Formats: sequence, structure tokens, C-alpha cells
Amino acid sequence: MKVLLISYYFDPDSIVGAKRTSYWFRELNQFGIECTVLTNTKQVEDRKNVHYVANTGRGPAFKKLFKDPGLTWRNDLSAFIHQLPTFDFDIVLISGGPFMHFQVGVLLKKKYGCKLVLDYRDPFANNPRFLRESGIKKWLKTRMEKRFNRNADLVLTVNHFCADLLSFPEKIQIVANGFDERDVEGIASDVTEGSIFYGGKVYLDFNLSSFIAVVKEDKNLKFVYAGNKTDEFAAIGTRTTFHLNLSYKDYLQQLARCEICLLFTGGKEFESPTKLYDYLAMNKKIVIITEGLIETGAIHEIMRNYPNVFWSENSSAGIKSAIEKARQSAVIDFDTSMFSRKESTRRLISYLRTL
Repeated sequence: MKVLLISYYFDPDSIVGAKRTSYWFRELNQFGIECTVLTNTKQVEDRKNVHYVANTGRGPAFKKLFKDPGLTWRNDLSAFIHQLPTFDFDIVLISGGPFMHFQVGVLLKKKYGCKLVLDYRDPFANNPRFLRESGIKKWLKTRMEKRFNRNADLVLTVNHFCADLLSFPEKIQIVANGFDERDVEGIASDVTEGSIFYGGKVYLDFNLSSFIAVVKEDKNLKFVYAGNKTDEFAAIGTRTTFHLNLSYKDYLQQLARCEICLLFTGGKEFESPTKLYDYLAMNKKIVIITEGLIETGAIHEIMRNYPNVFWSENSSAGIKSAIEKARQSAVIDFDTSMFSRKESTRRLISYLRTL
């Protein structure tokens, strides 16, 4: 079997989508599936079967309506594929976001008769985070998604809540995100008491004020943030440590040293942040603070059987109580291998082999 994997982001980019497809590339080849990658991520060194296709920005007049670089990249992809001496791929697997280059897969299927697999990860046309989109933009995205999925042989996403927000549900299978088990090996876990970790960005649908107030009040807490320095977190003062541009290995090392890992969520059911799998990989105490109802959605579905989790509504009293409970609780050992990318990629391979 030969697979053409198209992913805007790829190694060495550290974005979440790059980790997903980079892992797939390595594993597919390990399982005897010959995989070739086309990506917009510039490569530091030449890698066999990994091709850099630059996004030149050429696209239709309405490209300014969308903040989706796939709309212009699809022209560069088409030009690159057209100049290939042969096209002998059995499957074209395209991962998003961005999403608008999925159109290339539709054209390749029609021209070459290959199978088409679309990996959305998050919802596209019906994403609850984008409720303020204009009517015309929502209409165009809905129309494009239906065209993409109608022509696809298989549609992938990361959880059942995301699946409910995509068209053509009969074609959808779940391939969850996860942690890379190889990166976890050798990580030291010398924990600093009272240290609380958060990695990545905080979305606009979450209000940080209650959390900031709790940490400022409790002088025994230290906050470790892997991300760009922000005024809100800086307001905690000298008990906040910022770590910028960490490698994934160093990121895991920082969270391993902390007593508690945090998850901020706007309470939307489809959310299943990749950082959650990093926390699980290290068997950490996890405090989940939500703007919605506690113990709901995809996050709860993932965490249902995990013993070291503490939920809180987004209020000072709730957050203070959850952190106190977490600190007073001993870590319960739990086999988290089910949350690894290795496990989810096995599902992907089984789906590909049925096409």
C-alpha cells in the first residue's frame, strides 16, 4: 500500500497538527505502508519521501474572506503533484487544519481513482468557537465541507463530539490524539510541592480572573507557564515562571516537575486538548477548570476512569477547593498507555487497510 500524506504542518514544526501527522508518517512506514509527505513546513535537512511545498499565496479573489492558508496552498499542491513523473498512490490522506486544500484530494480521486481520507481533527464548518462568523462565510464553509466529505471514502476526527459536528456521519471514524510514548521515556519526575503547570494558549472563551486571584492569594503556590509571557499571568508576580519556545522533551520535563497540571476549558463539548494527553502520559494530578458544567463533554469522556483528576467550575471558591483536594491527594498509579499515539495509530492503520 502506498499513501500520500498531505499535511500543512509537519516536523520540525511544534504545532499540534504537526505532531499527529509526523507520528503517522513514522508508524505507517514501520507497518509496511509506504508513505510520502507533502507539507508547507520547511525541512531542516533532506528526508526521504518528505517534500516541502511552499505556499506562494496565489489564490482566488475571495481568499481574503478566509483565514485558511489551505485556500492558496492548494494551487501549489496541484502544481507540485502535476509535475510528478508518476502518481501511483493507493490512498491520499489529507490532514487539517487548515482545511481548504482538501479540494486537492477531491480532484486527485476523480483523476486517478485513489481512495480519499480526510482528517479534520477539529470541526470545520460547524465549529462552536466561530459563532460570530458571517452568514456568507458559514454558508461557503458548509458547502465546501459537504463537497469534501461526499467525495471522501473515510473521514477522521478526534472524538465523538467532533464527529457530531461534521457532515456525512456514516463515513466518520475516530482516531484520537495522544502522547508520543518515545518522548516520555527518561523524563525525570522530581516534583516541586505547590507548583502548578499550564502549557499552551488560553482561548478567549475562558476567563482567567478567578484563577489569577486564587494563585495570588495562596503564597504557597508557584505557577509554571510554557508559553508566551502575558500580562494576566505576569500579574501573579515572581511566583510565575515563563518558559518560551521549549522543545517537546523540555516541555514534558517542566510539567513532570510540577505537582499539578491545569486545563482551562470554555466548556464546549467537542474540546479535547492535546496537552491533556501530555498530562496523562506523566500520570499527573490534573485540575480541570471549566466555564461549563463539570464532568461533561469529550474531556470527561477521556478522563472518565482516570483517578487523578479534579474538576472545578470557574469560580475562586471552586478553583481553591479543587487545588486543595489535589494537593492533599496522593497520586494513584494508572496505566495510561491507552492514551498513546501508538494505540490510536493502530486504529488508523486498520481503517486504511479496509479501504
